[in-house]
Amino acid sequence: MNLQTQRRVTTRLNLAFAAMIGAAALWGSGTALSKYVLDYLPPLSLVFFELLASCSLLWLLFLYSGKRSRLNRRTARHAWAGILDPSLTYLFFAIGLTATSASSATLIMASEPVLVVGLAWLLLRERIPAHFHPIIAAATFGTLLITLSGSDEGVPTLLGDIFILLGTASTALYTIVSRASARQMPPLLLAMLQQTCGLLFIALLLPIEWLSIGLPQLATVPLHAWLLIGATGITQGAVALWLYLRALKVIPATQAALLLTLIPLFGVSSAAILLGEQLTWWQVVGGGLTLAALIWLRAKEAALLEAQEELSAPVTTS
Repeated sequence: MNLQTQRRVTTRLNLAFAAMIGAAALWGSGTALSKYVLDYLPPLSLVFFELLASCSLLWLLFLYSGKRSRLNRRTARHAWAGILDPSLTYLFFAIGLTATSASSATLIMASEPVLVVGLAWLLLRERIPAHFHPIIAAATFGTLLITLSGSDEGVPTLLGDIFILLGTASTALYTIVSRASARQMPPLLLAMLQQTCGLLFIALLLPIEWLSIGLPQLATVPLHAWLLIGATGITQGAVALWLYLRALKVIPATQAALLLTLIPLFGVSSAAILLGEQLTWWQVVGGGLTLAALIWLRAKEAALLEAQEELSAPVTTS
């Protein structure tokens, strides 16, 4: 492999990894923010306004891009995955956070990489290389150290844990089904279509919440809560999803799952900063172990891509 090709492969991979880590950071910190604003809005209403903020930004960016011709019947058929994530994921997490502790929720969310790897093997027949096994074990163990040593004042309940598990499963399934779409479509257009589909789905469910608990008192929600709701919707929805879809063009689903193990790390850190929760030494050790596993993964993937480039390069004779 010549030096120019090697640099191009390395840069492409670095950008994909940086995008996936950025998405994990936004999704992790959004958990603490969502738990805070749930004091002001019920789950369905909160998800609706978060998605409304996200969709508004995505539509503005799409219209500004001047590529309206790309929005047609062929591209619109990729929108249905938005029912899985963000709509069902956001909804299940929001409901679960009202009935379980943050530490319990984070522990269950840490099972997402295992679910993604299993679904990738089952649905996509993606082979899990043998050298990935210790990486998966190290990343999973590091995540467990982070979550098991956490503390929360809330009381975990079985119902809340079930909803968090459903949200995690929905995200894992979305990772699998969006793999092909992410390779075929521009990230901005795909994110806009899926977010819009998710918003419409949640809008159809809103009357259920109104009939069960009544209309939300929007006038009583303070300005800072509205700003947080808008910021959470934009960062978790528009920005994080765009970064995630860009990374998914390069990183296979099984490796994306390992990078998503950073979400609990960012979630625990955000809870410490925003909600006053204290980090323990075990959480610090777990975070270091998780990061070490991801660096190991980065080195392995770079070696694999370079080997593939060398095999595909034409053979020249002197």
